[in-house]
Amino acid sequence: MVLSQQDYEASDDSIQLETLALPPHPSTVVSPEDAIALFGAVGRGDASAVVAMEHAFGCRNRRGDHALLYAVKCGHKHLLRLLAPREAGLLGAAGCTALQLAARSGDLAALRILLPFEVFVVDDANRTALDYARSAGADEAEAETEAFRRVAYAANTHKRAARVETPLMEAASAGNREGCRRTLRDVGRRDGRGRTALYLAAKHGHVACVKLLAPFEWSITTDVGKDAIEIARDRGHMSVISVLQSFFDAALS
Repeated sequence: MVLSQQDYEASDDSIQLETLALPPHPSTVVSPEDAIALFGAVGRGDASAVVAMEHAFGCRNRRGDHALLYAVKCGHKHLLRLLAPREAGLLGAAGCTALQLAARSGDLAALRILLPFEVFVVDDANRTALDYARSAGADEAEAETEAFRRVAYAANTHKRAARVETPLMEAASAGNREGCRRTLRDVGRRDGRGRTALYLAAKHGHVACVKLLAPFEWSITTDVGKDAIEIARDRGHMSVISVLQSFFDAALS
């Protein structure tokens, strides 16, 4: 559903937005005015205004949605590429990601944009976008199930294709923060052993890269269920452990 300006101004999203310090900027407090401006821009589909409110990315409205998930709800596909690099991986109030919402609703256009960012992210119940697509298809009328089969196929295909080492992983392993920043398009992808760029940065003790990548990949584990903080503990990287623990505490509070 696409909300008009009038619909947005009449909704709860236009009032009483919380001041939060949430990922990807756990140390930044977003004022209610800035949050209102960001969600108003998303509701209108105003790309220029969204870019102008970049400093507010990561905040949530009163309903617990972040801007990326709200853009999916509003049907503004052109905003997803602006918001995904900074908000991918965040769960909404319902415990799911923007990609999972798109999979559940059969929104193929949003799915194609969000798959590279969130295909491996799990929800509060450890479900992936593929699980959402399959469950949604089972609940729909037979005439509509083909759309959900396409969602499931796309998610599964991308998952298989993504299991290769990416430039982001290479930069993270080398401790090249600027290289990581330039290749954030690969965020969320895993190598043949299920390791993310964050995991590799933590493994090698690269604190600056860990700080950059943690907001996007903190919830992703390897094929054997190991996460970034565990490998940092194994390697004795105390600075990395401190960064990750602080971030996890902020993200999960």
